[in-house]
Amino acid sequence: MVFLASAPVEATRSALPCQNAGSERLERSLPTTSAKRFAACCQTIAKRWWTWRTSGPAEALGGEQRRDPWIPDSLKEAENVGITDPDVLEAVRFYRESQYRHPNSTNRLLFVSYGSMLSFDASSLVPELLTQPLQVIVGGRRGTTGQYESGQRLFDLSSSSEKDFMVVEGAGHYDMYYKPEYVGKAIDRLAAFYARNLNPNLPDISLH
Repeated sequence: MVFLASAPVEATRSALPCQNAGSERLERSLPTTSAKRFAACCQTIAKRWWTWRTSGPAEALGGEQRRDPWIPDSLKEAENVGITDPDVLEAVRFYRESQYRHPNSTNRLLFVSYGSMLSFDASSLVPELLTQPLQVIVGGRRGTTGQYESGQRLFDLSSSSEKDFMVVEGAGHYDMYYKPEYVGKAIDRLAAFYARNLNPNLPDISLH
């Protein structure tokens, strides 16, 4: 199995209007380096929950489903609301303003999905199920996305007897999407990984 870290849900049980076992599992699985951003995100969700709670369950009465943005729709919008986190700005730049933006992306999340996301524990079955060969690749510049920590946790929890953790030094999370100087290193490692574990007769696709 190959894992290239991607964005996790960030929220915290302490800021929510209710507490449950699912949110406790999620909180335990979070990297401590993301704690502040985690808490801020959860405070936002709590405020949104309260807005919904006090305005009445419009959706339950047949109203239009509420959809909230994942990230600001533009760098200008991010600036207007005072966002300065470099990783958030890089996400907006990549997903909303770059050539890689997908034309069908709405950048919207159903409001009713927050509960399911917060109670979901992606790591709970890793020790039992992730027994295959595993290659984890993360960017070395950790930032605030929590992706380095997510990759490390997956690596640590896996019971595979053949696993490898590769750090691409200097790369941020979004750099690993498209910058050749970083992606090339990951591809070289993946080519060797697949050659060992899938088919020893595969052609050499190394970029270096």
